Amino acid sequence: EGIDTANVSSELITAIYAAFAQKESESISGNMRWSYQKRMERGEFNTCSAPLGYDLVNGSLIINEECAAVVRSIYEMYLRGINTTEITKTLNQNNVLNIHWQRGRIEYVLRNERYIGDAQLQKKYTTDVFPRKRMRNNGERNSYYITGNHDAIIQQDWFERVQRLLKSRGKTVSEKTPFHGRIQCSCGAACRSKRSTSARYWLCIRHDSDEAVCPITQIPEAQIQQAFLRLYYKLRHHGMPVLSQLLTDLQTAQNRKLL
Repeated sequence: EGIDTANVSSELITAIYAAFAQKESESISGNMRWSYQKRMERGEFNTCSAPLGYDLVNGSLIINEECAAVVRSIYEMYLRGINTTEITKTLNQNNVLNIHWQRGRIEYVLRNERYIGDAQLQKKYTTDVFPRKRMRNNGERNSYYITGNHDAIIQQDWFERVQRLLKSRGKTVSEKTPFHGRIQCSCGAACRSKRSTSARYWLCIRHDSDEAVCPITQIPEAQIQQAFLRLYYKLRHHGMPVLSQLLTDLQTAQNRKLL
């Protein structure tokens, strides 16, 4: 456009062009969301991606027998009393479908109504304002439930029994401590707490699903409490030398980046 960004007036023109481009992007995005909404209302929208056990062919979900057999085995193991952690370990040990399985994926399979041939549309939605985020739909948007949308992998009776089991086991709420949501393993994964008969432990979720992925074993919460108290004591009574050294290290690291 022949704009010289060194001039103040040119910066204004650039900002105006950027605003126009943003409004055009918002308009296109709004039109796409409106289109999806209307297709859901008419029952014409299916999905943009196929869940495990299906292939998406010309907009329709077609059963993939190899993967569907794995889905059935997951339901069968859970109904036999095997919990999601043990199911995850079994699948990873046997390298099933060459996938790194996690508990979240197992729970998603167990809760997904797609496997009985139904479809609940708009479980999540995208916010209207920037930065756009994908949010779980808790009533903020209309949701549509379609029965008999495609061929089922799991029989209705199995699915209902699994939902009852998930609900009953979910009622056991663990006692939360100040460390919940704040403990992270050195491998980068989050840690979750486990309670034995005598004490509480913290365990890396990657190690819990596959010991070969992360070698860090469980740590007693008592050790974490002691480490926290030691850190608090040092900052409380010797805080200035510690913080001064930290600032020096940060400044040194910044200077190295500038070089």
